[in-house]
Amino acid sequence: MRPPDIDGLPASTFQLPAGTWSTVLDCLSERFPSVSRAQWIARMARGRVVDGGGAAMTAETPHRVGLEVHYYREVADEPAIPFEDAIVHADADLLVADKPHFLPVTPAGAHVHETLLGRLMRRTGNPELVPLHRIDRETAGLVLFSTNPNSRARYQALFRERRMEKVYEAMAPALPD
Repeated sequence: MRPPDIDGLPASTFQLPAGTWSTVLDCLSERFPSVSRAQWIARMARGRVVDGGGAAMTAETPHRVGLEVHYYREVADEPAIPFEDAIVHADADLLVADKPHFLPVTPAGAHVHETLLGRLMRRTGNPELVPLHRIDRETAGLVLFSTNPNSRARYQALFRERRMEKVYEAMAPALPD
């Protein structure tokens, strides 16, 4: 069972490895050192860490090898990206979006909600959106998204087999003389 999206974003998934941890909290705290123990406890208290069945985990939930843990990423004081994206095409299989400069395509580091994927999932209500390729955060341009899991593999194969070609253009004022 897939946990529900929160704020238009899906949960991340982690399968507990073998180890000497007594609780899920101990494992998460050690495996994800950039998230403090106190942050994990706060997430758990708000139901933002759940098991494969969707049941909320607590600081006392015992560690079990192979247990599927779903958690929602959070960034304190995530900076707003003031530039707007636009949907330029959408059909049953594809969505093409015009990504502005400085907006990440997918959640990473200090950006979770302020991403092209997050914005598009919230705008379209489609939790099945998956980017078919990426461009750098600093780069503006078109990004293709799969909207349909049933046709996704065919589009992913185009990129994997290098049958798609990306072209970059730089626009700048003319040099003097």
